[in-house]
Amino acid sequence: MKLNRRQFIKTGIAGSLLLGAAGYVTHGVFWGGGKRSASVAGRTCRFFTRRQAQTLKPMIPVVLGEALPTGPSTAGLVDEVLLGMDVNIAALPLAAKQEISALLTILALAPTRWLAAGVWSSWSNASPETIRAFLDRWHASGSLMLRSGADALCMLIAASWYGNPKSWAGVGYPGPPKVGNLKEVSP
Repeated sequence: MKLNRRQFIKTGIAGSLLLGAAGYVTHGVFWGGGKRSASVAGRTCRFFTRRQAQTLKPMIPVVLGEALPTGPSTAGLVDEVLLGMDVNIAALPLAAKQEISALLTILALAPTRWLAAGVWSSWSNASPETIRAFLDRWHASGSLMLRSGADALCMLIAASWYGNPKSWAGVGYPGPPKVGNLKEVSP
């Protein structure tokens, strides 16, 4: 998609406003509870705030689709993926963590969620179809920023699921080799 000068300026202004709002919210100026750590399955997150965890949780089953087993254990598996994402993101360099935090803050705050994602309800009330449509729009967007945001969300969720040993049987992976069982070979 080729942008004319007017569209380019409008897109730049909209992006600046979104990033400004995210920075405003991320630093706890807009609401005092924004920096509170999330608690997932009784564990305190190292990276996610409560709002960020609430934003991501409904996206996990949509992104993983049929790869995520359904049944009574699904909610626990979603929590494990969320906790895996928290550990993985916490280990990233500061600049990457700041970008992810800004993205999640934009998606968590209602006005910026409406503008950027086109999702009017809270994420916990959004249907899987609404979440899938949001991700599809961002993936197909002419904006590199939106495509990168969708890719980051999907890759972080997928990496955290497939890094979990509970996902391995579904893809036929027996797990890493047992290093302690190797015999020492003498020359």
